[in-house]
Amino acid sequence: MNLRTFVLRGVSACALGVAMVGMGMASTAVLAQDKAPQVAETAGNRIPAGEFVKAPNMQTVRISPDGKRIAYRAARSGRSLLVTLNLETMQEKIVLAAEEARESGDRTMTNFGWIGNEHIVISTISREDLGGGDFADFRRLVAYNVKSGKLVQQAWRNAGFGATNIKYVNHETGKYLLQRDSTAGSTERRFFPEIVEVDVSTGKYKMVQRTNPIVRNWLVDSDGEIRAGTAFDGDSGKVRVLYKAEGEKNLKTVFNEADETWTSGAPSPAVFIPGTDMAYAVSNRDGTDAVYKMDMTTLEMKEKVFETEGFDVQGIIRNEDRSKVLGYRTFDGTMRVEYIDPDLKTVKALLEDVFGEGEASIVDYTPDMRKVVVFGGGMSKFGGYYLFDTQTGALNLLNWSKTALKDAPANPMKAEWYTASDGTKIQAVVTYPRHRIGQKNLPVLVMPHGGPFGVTDSVEIGFFPWHQAIAEQGYVVIQPNYRGSGGYGKDFVKIGREPGGYGKRMQDDLNDVLTYFGQRGIIDPDRACVMGWSYGGYAAARGAQRDPEAWKCAIAGAGCI
Repeated sequence: MNLRTFVLRGVSACALGVAMVGMGMASTAVLAQDKAPQVAETAGNRIPAGEFVKAPNMQTVRISPDGKRIAYRAARSGRSLLVTLNLETMQEKIVLAAEEARESGDRTMTNFGWIGNEHIVISTISREDLGGGDFADFRRLVAYNVKSGKLVQQAWRNAGFGATNIKYVNHETGKYLLQRDSTAGSTERRFFPEIVEVDVSTGKYKMVQRTNPIVRNWLVDSDGEIRAGTAFDGDSGKVRVLYKAEGEKNLKTVFNEADETWTSGAPSPAVFIPGTDMAYAVSNRDGTDAVYKMDMTTLEMKEKVFETEGFDVQGIIRNEDRSKVLGYRTFDGTMRVEYIDPDLKTVKALLEDVFGEGEASIVDYTPDMRKVVVFGGGMSKFGGYYLFDTQTGALNLLNWSKTALKDAPANPMKAEWYTASDGTKIQAVVTYPRHRIGQKNLPVLVMPHGGPFGVTDSVEIGFFPWHQAIAEQGYVVIQPNYRGSGGYGKDFVKIGREPGGYGKRMQDDLNDVLTYFGQRGIIDPDRACVMGWSYGGYAAARGAQRDPEAWKCAIAGAGCI
C-alpha cells in the first residue's frame, strides 16, 4: 500500500491524533504540547538564560533504511555523543564522543550517515601537530557495525588531509564512492582529489578515478558515474567546469570564466537528469537565485523551473541517489520547504495539522516512506523529534531537542522591513519578549550576523538561540539582514561590496534600526547594545569605535576583519 492510497482511505489529522493518544509514549507527546516549560523559572516567570543555550539532547537524527534503528547526536553530562537507538527494543548504545578537537591528538566526530542497515559511516577529525605548533586536521571515515560494535577504518591508506566526501552510496551492496585527497603520484597532483570505491564492511577500496591536473572536485550522477569536474583559479577568479557528455568517455571543458562582480559563477548541477545531458541547477542569471534546467554541454540555462519573486531560492531537495527533484528550499524572511513530491507533500500537510503551520519539519525517512522522522516545533515553541508510521498513523515522541525546555513557548519572532537612511529596504528578524508584549520603549539588542556576504538570518529558534535567551530577559532583539546579506538577489549583495559598503554604509544599516524602531515606539534607542559573532563581532566592535554615541554596550565574539 503506498502513502497516497493510505491517505485516501481516510487517515486525516483527526485520525492521526487518535492514533497518537492510544500509543502510550505518543500520548505523552500529544498532551505535552500545552504544558508549561519543564524548568525552574526566575522572577517574572522567565526561563533562565542558560537553558536556551545548552547543547541539545537530540539532534541530527538519521534513520536506517529498514526503519529499525536511528542514530543521533546527544548531550550527556556535558559531553556530545553519537548514540544509536534500536526502535524495536528501545535500547541505546553510545558509539563515540563528538566533542571539539582543540589540541594535538584530539579526535572528534563531525557527521555521520547510514550505509545499509548495519553500518553507520562517521566523519572524524584527527588534529595533529605538524611541527612548530602548526596544527592540521586530518579528516577520515570510520564505519560502525551496529550488530558487532566494531569500528572499521575506511580507505585510510594513501589518503591525504581530506577523505570524507561520499559521492554515491549503494545500500544493497554496501559499496560507496569516496572522494579523497591523494598522496600518490607526482608532486604536482599531490592532494588533488581522486575517487575510490569502498566496501563499508571491510574498508577496502579500489581506484575509480585518478587525479586530474585541472579538477579539484568531482561530480557523480545517480548511477554512480563520474560526469563532471570543477576547479577554481584564485588568481584569475575563473571557475572551470569539465563535463563528460552522455555516451562519451572523455571530459571536455564547457565553462572557464570569471565573474567580475563576485556574486555568481558557474552553476553546479544538483540533479543530473538520467539519460540526458540536462541537469537541474540554481542560477542568479535574472537577478535572484532560481531553479533552471541547464544544458551540461554548454552550461546554458534553458527552462526556468521554480522561483520566488524578490528572494533567492535556497536550494533543491533531492532524493538520495540524486536522480529526482523532491522540492525546494525557499526564503522570504522565513526559511521554508516546498515539496513537489506528492508523498512528502502529503506527510508534511498531515503533520502540520497536528503541530501547526510551519511547526513540522521532515528530518529523514526510509526509502519506502513507511517511517518518517519529524521535528515538531521550532517556530512558536521549542520541540522534539517524533517517529511517524505512515501506514498505521502512529506518531511517537523520540525525545525533546532540549529536555529541560520540552515544548516551552518561544518569544515571538517576525520578519519586518525597515528603510535605511539612504532609502534602501532592509529586512530584519525581530524577536519580541513574550513577557512584555504590548509594552513600549523597551531596551534593544541589535545582533548582526556573520559572513558577511551570502549569510542570512531568518525567523527560527535555531540551534544556538541567543535571540531567544536575550528576549526572555526582556529585550527586543533585532537581527538585520544588512546590505550584502544573502537571500535578496545579487544586486543586494553587490551594494555591500561597494567601497562604501561593509564597515561603512553597512554599519549605518545597524544604526538605522534604532531610528526606525525607535520612532515606532517599540524600542528605546538610548538603551541599545550591539552584539555579534565572527563578522558580526567585527561589526559590533566597529560600531563601538565608529558610533559610540549610538551604543551603550558592544559585545564582539570572535570578531574578524
